[in-house]
Amino acid sequence: MKPVYWFIAPTALLLVFAAAFSFRNQEKVEAAALVTSSASISPDQLAPALLKGRFDWVYSRMTKELQKEVPKEEFKKLMTQFQKGIVTYRPEIRYRLNGVQAAIGLSQDKTKGYQVIYNSSKQISSFIVQSELPSEKKAAKDLTKNVYSLPFKGDWFVFWGGTNVLVNYHYAIPAQRYAADLVKAVNNYSYKGDPKKNESYFAFGQDIMAPKEGIVVEAVDEYEDNFPVGTTNPDNPPEGNHVVIDHGHGEYSLLAHLKKGSVKVSKGDIVKKGDLLALCGNSGNSSEPHLHFQVSDHPVFTEGKSRLVRFEGNPEVLIGRTLKGSK
Repeated sequence: MKPVYWFIAPTALLLVFAAAFSFRNQEKVEAAALVTSSASISPDQLAPALLKGRFDWVYSRMTKELQKEVPKEEFKKLMTQFQKGIVTYRPEIRYRLNGVQAAIGLSQDKTKGYQVIYNSSKQISSFIVQSELPSEKKAAKDLTKNVYSLPFKGDWFVFWGGTNVLVNYHYAIPAQRYAADLVKAVNNYSYKGDPKKNESYFAFGQDIMAPKEGIVVEAVDEYEDNFPVGTTNPDNPPEGNHVVIDHGHGEYSLLAHLKKGSVKVSKGDIVKKGDLLALCGNSGNSSEPHLHFQVSDHPVFTEGKSRLVRFEGNPEVLIGRTLKGSK
């Protein structure tokens, strides 16, 4: 899976084993499935196997490509260390997108967890574990003062979102910590047709709206949408075309990766909740058409800190979830 993010940063993971695969391109997924070990695994079997210390059995269910990333004995040693203190795993977060299945499991106290990707042959093609996950109390201290609405219409899928690095790639960077990346998905696919074309993606060209009243402090609309999908222009700013709004109480929203030529507002404009700002695009450091949304305590996001957004109705902005915007 190629994460959708706009700054590259280390994730401080205890252990990372990741093979080459993509949620964006089903053809790559099918090709990766050909490079496999002989045994398959059901997602229901993983947590019990880890709790029983059956690391040889889990290792044999990894693709050969993944096994090349780490020797078996090293995997067993690291997993033995990781499993200390874990009595059980909470029910997994599971979701499917573009031909592959993902699962995230957290320990009973939510201090440790894993993220696993299964390919179409039901073998493990990516395995990540994380220790010392932050407490939920920490996130609660970062809540926004304002309450915001979802900045889109209809159903959108949370591609990255949550309060730790396993569920939200942005978390490692304070400036983006509680950002969310959102796509539109139909029947567990974010596109239909040629995956290289922006127009194939359900999110591309969708309305992006003001999440709350405020004053526009920045509106950029000059960068081309990435083509073919999956490529980026390193000369462009990572957020691409974007809008920043001052909502008062020292809070600023950012809506990024907007479609070129679609931004409807200018610096100094006063907007109301639900006003059309632009259309969803694929500009900046974006691996497919999607919306990057966050609220920070500074209009220049590299200089501020991301806040955990309080949304109307308290929807769960968590990886794998579907959020329902306005009609």
